Amino acid sequence: VLADTQVCWGRDYSSLSRVFNSAIDFHFEQHERKVAFNISWYSDRFNMYNESIQKKILDSEFNPNPGLIPGNLVNIFGFLDCTANKICRPNGHQNIQNAFYNGYHHGHFIIWQGVSFPDGMIVIEGPEPGFFTDTMVWRDSVTRQQLEFEMQLREAVGEIRLKLYADKIYNNSILITAAWSRRHGELQLWMVN
Repeated sequence: VLADTQVCWGRDYSSLSRVFNSAIDFHFEQHERKVAFNISWYSDRFNMYNESIQKKILDSEFNPNPGLIPGNLVNIFGFLDCTANKICRPNGHQNIQNAFYNGYHHGHFIIWQGVSFPDGMIVIEGPEPGFFTDTMVWRDSVTRQQLEFEMQLREAVGEIRLKLYADKIYNNSILITAAWSRRHGELQLWMVN
């Protein structure tokens, strides 16, 4: 797209890219407190998200019991996951290299964590050094703290507590239903697609 605007603006696309990125950085600096980690923007939609996911589960061909929602998936309103992005080995002191080295993936990485909702909205947190695990990022996340607060508010007004659906690396908790869990003698073999 920037290559198409070169003629219009009389600048090469790399110059236009720098201008665009500078404008984005400026606006983010001015409004960061309004947009960064603001899960409360979505809280009025949590029930809608839950209903949307329940409908998808009921209609899913992967549902082992068509027409029924498994008990552990009744109160799901979003999905939690981390992703590791490979980076070049950092130059400098060995401690810096160790911080970004991920033994599981055998390379240097930065870790991002995201909560996604059925309407396509995503709350992203990171980057974190590659040695962080998914659960370490979640434990220290601002998103987790804000969701705990939002769920306490829901309970205070008599609404049900909702949960995020996450992969097996996460433990079941008051905010998470983990997939493929063998906890409490129950094996969950299917996931929402």
